[in-house]
Amino acid sequence: MQITPKTKKEAEDLVFHIFLQGDMRHFDSLYFGLISDFILKKAISLEKETFSFNEVKENMNIHGPQKSEKLNALKILRLKNIGFEGFEMPFLSYKADILARKGGKVILIECGPCRLWKAISYLEEDANLWITRDENQTELFILTKGENWNSVYKEYKNRMEEKLKKIPSPFDKLIKDKDKNETKKVFNV
Repeated sequence: MQITPKTKKEAEDLVFHIFLQGDMRHFDSLYFGLISDFILKKAISLEKETFSFNEVKENMNIHGPQKSEKLNALKILRLKNIGFEGFEMPFLSYKADILARKGGKVILIECGPCRLWKAISYLEEDANLWITRDENQTELFILTKGENWNSVYKEYKNRMEEKLKKIPSPFDKLIKDKDKNETKKVFNV
C-alpha cells in the first residue's frame, strides 16, 4: 500500500513512527525535517506492507541484536523470493541489519529503529531501504526514490553546498596571512 502524506505533520508522524519507533537515540532534527520534506514532496516513495507470523522459532544462526525481528525480515525475503546476503553487513560507513539483493538491486533492511540519514545516503547509492517495525504484526516500510527525487535531491545538494561555502577553511587564514606577509615585503613595511 502506497503511503502519501498530505501535510508536514503527517509526514513527520510517519518518520517518527517508521524511523524512531519511540527510540530517541537516532533523533536528528536536521534529518528528521529533511526526510519528512522528501516524503511530502514525493522525492521518497513510501510503501507499507503488513505481515503476521506465528511464533515458531526457527533454528538459524542470526548475528547481532534483534534476532526475532531479523527472523521476521528473513521470512519476508523468502515470501518475496529475494536473495539474502548476510547480517550486519557493511554499507557505506555503517552496517545494515540485513543486506539482500533482487536482480541487480541492493536492498538494505533495518530491523527496528533506524538512523535517519540512512534514507538519503542509501537512496543516493541506488539501494532501497526497508525498515521493519514489530509489534502485534510486522510492518514493512519500503523506501525508494520517488517521482520527484532528482529535483528535490538537487535542491538539497545545492543548499548543502551553499552552507559549506559559508564555513571558513583553515586554509583561508593561511592564505590571508601569506598575502599580508607578501604585501609587507613588497612595500617594506
